[in-house]
Amino acid sequence: MAHKTFGQRPWYDKILHIVLGVLTFVASGALCALILIVTVDVIGRYFINLPLAGSNELTEITLAVIVFTSLPIVSYHNKHIVVDLLDAYIPPWVQRSIAIFSYVLIAFGVYTISVYSEKIIRRAFRRDIVTQQLEIPVGYITMYAQFMGYVTCALMIVLIVKSLCMGSMGKEK
Repeated sequence: MAHKTFGQRPWYDKILHIVLGVLTFVASGALCALILIVTVDVIGRYFINLPLAGSNELTEITLAVIVFTSLPIVSYHNKHIVVDLLDAYIPPWVQRSIAIFSYVLIAFGVYTISVYSEKIIRRAFRRDIVTQQLEIPVGYITMYAQFMGYVTCALMIVLIVKSLCMGSMGKEK
């Protein structure tokens, strides 16, 4: 097929590539920010006796951004930690079925958590819950985590559809 070459991928693969690239860029930027925050805080704290104000909160927030931004990337590329002791003894069609079932479970679990977090977000905004030192509204952080949950769910649905349309060796039916 002509669309299997690198330059002529189908439109949905191009969109997925862009989405995953943006997520990777955001996660990488958050990681660089985390490194910068910790470096500035350590140098300030131990060498000039002037720690970075709110560094604990900034560290927690950037760590949350890294984790929740990486969740869709890791899930889509199927890079979760797996113990595959029995894979040599299980037929490929069973392995594929188990993989699809795990994709469904991940999508359902992340969707359920994202829907439930709506209550937490509303409560955080209603009560004006903010971080202790920098007074950053917690609702926005939770909203970001919820959005990334929905993105993960959507990418898992795409992975389910692609897995159902592909053979065990990655060839289209």
